[in-house]
Amino acid sequence: MPPKNSPPIETFISLVERDIDVFHRDLHCGKFHFHTNLAPSEKLALDQLSADKTLVVKPADEGGAIVIMDRTDYMEEAYRQLNDSDIYRATSQNPLNSIAQKIKILLEFHEQEGTIDSKLRTFLTKTDPITPIFYLLPKIHKRLFKPPGHPIVSLTDSILSPPAIVLEKILTPLVNATSSFILDTNEFLGLIRALGTIPSSSLLVTWDVSSLYTSITHEKGILAVDRLLNEAGTHVKIRRFCMDLLNLVLRENYFMFEDTFYIQQQGTAMGSHVAPPYAIAYMSSFEKDFVYTHPLFQTHSRIWRRYIDDIFCIWDGPVDSLISFDKHLNNVWPELKFTLQFNMDWISFLDTLICKNDGESLDFTILTTLGTILASISR
Repeated sequence: MPPKNSPPIETFISLVERDIDVFHRDLHCGKFHFHTNLAPSEKLALDQLSADKTLVVKPADEGGAIVIMDRTDYMEEAYRQLNDSDIYRATSQNPLNSIAQKIKILLEFHEQEGTIDSKLRTFLTKTDPITPIFYLLPKIHKRLFKPPGHPIVSLTDSILSPPAIVLEKILTPLVNATSSFILDTNEFLGLIRALGTIPSSSLLVTWDVSSLYTSITHEKGILAVDRLLNEAGTHVKIRRFCMDLLNLVLRENYFMFEDTFYIQQQGTAMGSHVAPPYAIAYMSSFEKDFVYTHPLFQTHSRIWRRYIDDIFCIWDGPVDSLISFDKHLNNVWPELKFTLQFNMDWISFLDTLICKNDGESLDFTILTTLGTILASISR
């Protein structure tokens, strides 16, 4: 079974669930009386927005803002992405029954092999699953008018959710141990503090991998995960079980948009539990083969750290050597594209602004949401 890693958190969850149950019971018994805190004009405005079918209301991809979009623009962007036949394929039938049968056969085999027990098999068998739904989060930090959309597939309580959860629990500690891994902003800032002074000529560099989650071909992603499990010394039966689950989660990933079912043929769905460790394993494998072994990297890179698809680097070399290395990164695999940013004095990374003090030591500022947008615009 997926481990419950933190007893205090599990206790807190249990207490919250208990209090919610008590609240619902008391609410149905008429113990509570509510009064709106909205002015009539505010309530009318919200009701009108909710009833207006020409609008789509979604949270922004970054920053926590609420975005009200013209429905025509939203649908145009959604179909622009879904019509990419390399990534998505429309299907005339609901594939749920077919996927359920494949899961049943896979679990029966691994239970007979002794790889899993009946308890884990029960966890991996989802009864009454929901249909995954595709939607977009507007990237207003990229463009305010007709913003591009970040594709999300809501997989919670879907038939592929339990296998993705098990894979996440197995892969996460392995990818956390990879050499370029950054857990969060606090860990990144600890690395910056530990660097001390750097040469005044050093370049502050970031790369962003464009649409990483939908760019990973199944073949390369599966090989990267198999490599990760192999290098970690995972038992051959567990390794085979993981690869069988991963193939299922990737190749049978389906969802609905409007009245049409789709199969995702490349990449992994944002919203799947396994998506982050899968993407990290893929990038780690890429780095081992095409980054760490490159002569320019070995000569000029002082530090290279990555948060999923965002890379921070300090480059102790001339600009032309950095440009040459960037061309190398973008020429390895056609589906993998890197966007380079660099500056002598400052660079934004995650939600921080990294600056040189007196041209040598590094300092940082935690950016607010507005600051992050302004920094992005200024670049």
